[in-house]
Amino acid sequence: MQGMTHMDRKISELISENDYLRTIINSANEGIYVTDRARKFLVWNDAAEGITGYCSADVLGNFCFGNLLDHVDESGMNLCLTGCPLEKSMTTGRPQGPSIVFLRHKDGHRIPVEVRTAPMIDKEGEIIGSVEVFQDISDRIEREKVLTERKKKLETVMDNICDGVLFIDEEGKISLFNRALADTLLLPKDLLGAKIFSLPLNNPLREAIFRVDKEFRGPFCWELFGCAEDVACSANRTNNGRCWLGGASCIPRRSSSCRACPVYHEMKRFLERPKELAIGTKLFSVLSSFIELADKNRILEVIVFKEVTHEKLDAVMALAGAAAHELRQPLQIIASYIHLMKDDLNGNEIMDRYYSAIEEGCLRMDGIIKKLCNITQYKVINYAEDIKILDITKSSGNPQD
Repeated sequence: MQGMTHMDRKISELISENDYLRTIINSANEGIYVTDRARKFLVWNDAAEGITGYCSADVLGNFCFGNLLDHVDESGMNLCLTGCPLEKSMTTGRPQGPSIVFLRHKDGHRIPVEVRTAPMIDKEGEIIGSVEVFQDISDRIEREKVLTERKKKLETVMDNICDGVLFIDEEGKISLFNRALADTLLLPKDLLGAKIFSLPLNNPLREAIFRVDKEFRGPFCWELFGCAEDVACSANRTNNGRCWLGGASCIPRRSSSCRACPVYHEMKRFLERPKELAIGTKLFSVLSSFIELADKNRILEVIVFKEVTHEKLDAVMALAGAAAHELRQPLQIIASYIHLMKDDLNGNEIMDRYYSAIEEGCLRMDGIIKKLCNITQYKVINYAEDIKILDITKSSGNPQD
């Protein structure tokens, strides 16, 4: 230990207090090195050699700020002279990290590593050096890169789909929606990550998702399991059938998991059947599909909003043409006979009023038939509560008739 400083001796004594400590350091999968207060390398384990290519003989006795490893951040800024996490841990007396830096391998290429640092403190509470633990995260960075590229490709595909698509995770968070849905419902981009239950009641997306739930005839989970009114569940005492999105807190009281719950399977079958939903002037067929991750007990829901306005219009026009053809001929016959019967009344005013009322009704029906023949768009009108029916006048190409 000739030539060692007082601090070097204290660190060496601290490490060698237990014979197995150095063995543990060398058997660790992470790279570990220890410096003194002046940032001179004192310990360099086997994993550090494997990650960097430098053996202990190359490193020990040198200073970390000598740019042997040449640490840089993601922007390429050198950290050895400014921004060194090792120095910061000694200055603050607190652990630093994890942070991602890029070190230079002995053969010259860069390696991304995740770094944690901590001060070395002796029995008297004095900071005598520092320790850095680092691991090669090249594989993780590559996986994240692949996932990012896949996500971009998925988003590109999604944005070129004409139907609106929405992904909801098991916590009820909006994890993805495409451009078609955003344009239809005028959704802001910052909606990603928001919980469905946290949206205002008049939010168009929340309205669109939960409006179809009102058709579900139950029983809802809170009805089946007799939940008290104070149960902390977003679905409690509501017509929301998607209890798995916000009722995780009461799972232990009902089933081992939502997938084991009969309400979930009943609601799943209900949501997998297409439902018609009017949004503004357009009509959509809305249906859900589910991704069940059994190993993680997760349920992901994918909701597709397919516009069927034109399909509905084609069906309405076909029905209107058939109805007009079938109704017009007998109506004309009735109107003709009423006109002849009025000529034979011989001044009977009471019968004349009756026949005039019938004739007026026939003319009104004939006007409706003309509108049916002129239907060029699909417009609806409120009938009762959430029930909407075809608005013949607004759907007709000649509403003035």
